Amino acid sequence: MATGFDNPVGFIGIGTMGGMLIDAFLRAGTFRPEQVFIHNRTPQKAHMMAQKYPGMTIASSNAAVAQKTQLLFLCVKPLDFQTVLKEIAPHVTPSQTVVAIASPVLLQHLAEQLPSKLIKFIPSLTNLSHAGACLLTFHERIPGDEREQWKQLFSAIGTPVEISEAHTRIASDLSSCGPAFLSHILSQMADAAVEEAGLPRCLAEALVVHMLDGTARLLMQEGLSLQEIQQRIAVPGGITQQGLSWLSDQLAGVFHRLFQTTHAKYAEDVEKIQAAFDDR
Repeated sequence: MATGFDNPVGFIGIGTMGGMLIDAFLRAGTFRPEQVFIHNRTPQKAHMMAQKYPGMTIASSNAAVAQKTQLLFLCVKPLDFQTVLKEIAPHVTPSQTVVAIASPVLLQHLAEQLPSKLIKFIPSLTNLSHAGACLLTFHERIPGDEREQWKQLFSAIGTPVEISEAHTRIASDLSSCGPAFLSHILSQMADAAVEEAGLPRCLAEALVVHMLDGTARLLMQEGLSLQEIQQRIAVPGGITQQGLSWLSDQLAGVFHRLFQTTHAKYAEDVEKIQAAFDDR
């Protein structure tokens, strides 16, 4: 499956993440433009995507995408799901597989309205470079052997990691929000180098990027752990050790509070979505 998927594929919603997934899968050769059907609330985005990939079909409606495809990605905002489900539900069959990428939308919400096989997939921007994790939660309608086939498909754009739905938020914090959080921290690090020592900004940012690339290689290629990297750089009594000690004091509880913040927003979103589904 990772090298190609022959059935028609649909994408409803081609915003930031939907567009990224189309780019990632087509660049990987998993899908071909001529087998992809798209629909977006803003027609201009759909036309731009179709111009980028000649052969891609712009469907007339969400329902038309559901009618024409075997694999359907729902890439709309969480609060738009109920509207989309109402449009596509009459056209979805048990033989289809529907993939939802919104973390607050629970599989039970989808199962109540769709007879299809269901997957919750939490992508990461890193998937655009065919790296990072693809977080997958499978509904019970998908048997174990078939789950392995789907993991193989997603392996074209990242490392498939199966998680329980209860761990969706915390896993998303690390895998999907993590690149943004880390980029913010590294940006602050570069800013401080400019402001404290007068390092040219372009050089500060370049050094940070090369450091990040090298650290990732130590972890992924050399097999070092996060702790081993610290131990091998921080000589007792040295400058790095002094800096790590200060960081440990300053960062105590920071990431706990970060996750408490993201989880509170997630709980709020789940509550709003539940209310929307209850009102259907």
